[in-house]
Amino acid sequence: MPAHLHAAPQCTGRAGQPCGSTTCRHTACLNGGRFLSCEKTSDGMFFCFHAEYYLGPDVLSDAQAAVIQKQLGFGRAAPGGAIPLIAAAPDPIGDLIRQFAARSGHGVFPWIPRERLAQDLLMRLRNPAGVKQGQTWMCGPAAFMYSFLNDHPLEYARFVTQMYETGSAPLNGLHIRASTTFRNARMAPGTTPADWVALGSLRDSSNWIFGYQYNSYIEHLRGGTLAGDVVTWFKNTGYHDVQDWTEGHGRAMNARLANQFFNQGYKVCLMVDADVLGDTKDAASVSILANHFVVLTSPIEIGDDGVTFSVFTWGSGSWRIPSPEPGKPRKMPLATFLSKYYGFIAAKP
Repeated sequence: MPAHLHAAPQCTGRAGQPCGSTTCRHTACLNGGRFLSCEKTSDGMFFCFHAEYYLGPDVLSDAQAAVIQKQLGFGRAAPGGAIPLIAAAPDPIGDLIRQFAARSGHGVFPWIPRERLAQDLLMRLRNPAGVKQGQTWMCGPAAFMYSFLNDHPLEYARFVTQMYETGSAPLNGLHIRASTTFRNARMAPGTTPADWVALGSLRDSSNWIFGYQYNSYIEHLRGGTLAGDVVTWFKNTGYHDVQDWTEGHGRAMNARLANQFFNQGYKVCLMVDADVLGDTKDAASVSILANHFVVLTSPIEIGDDGVTFSVFTWGSGSWRIPSPEPGKPRKMPLATFLSKYYGFIAAKP
């Protein structure tokens, strides 16, 4: 259980509240997550014990945190009974990131500072739905990595940190090697360090000839993903019963089958025309082909009055279809949805 020192009494009475808020104003612990305890020492200092690991210049090890707890009286008899010690739970992910952040250098990604990647990786592990493809066509890698991150957070953290260090890393059995071209490219607009390393390395490794980078329209197209790539990624990273039903354009039965797989605990990636995610005008546009992957995050409600459900896409795990609009129906007409729907891929963790 990590802890750190506050040099001023901003945390008085704030146990259990988010660290780094406007009341606390201690920005060094913005990644600290929920408080377990915030205790004042005899010299007016404050030690904050967090439920999750964070980065900061004043971080204490679990052993140091245990010593401070004893100094503060934890575990000793008190009028109301003994004050219990807060046991340090095993934290393999925190240990991995702690060790990664303590090393020096930029690894093999010269444009990404190590500390920035470590902090972003912590935030991504706390919020998998925050995966961002930015201004790239990496929706396929984003959909897959969002699914994998939810099921295998430790393996994801190992993959990102090792990829940063060496440019080559396993992802639960799938070996990924990023090209020199990609590793030396600047991040695409709208992405973050952890997502750029994870998504871009996965996409780049699947390109047979050209390294992926974001510097031209042609390179931008190389970020695109075929359904077969996503199927291969699921199969080669240990998912079971991977099913490809992407030949289902406009078929209500196919959408109902996707719903059945979701209700059985499968990860379900839908292929859609991205206009289905927009407002009423976008959704009513003529669809020619699928151009976007999303991940189902709620059952698809299909009725005579239309369709509604939520998906992961563009850094949100609760993107609603239809997009909420004042004065507009809560459901999208079935025919409109099916015109933008191109089937799904299902994989059992």
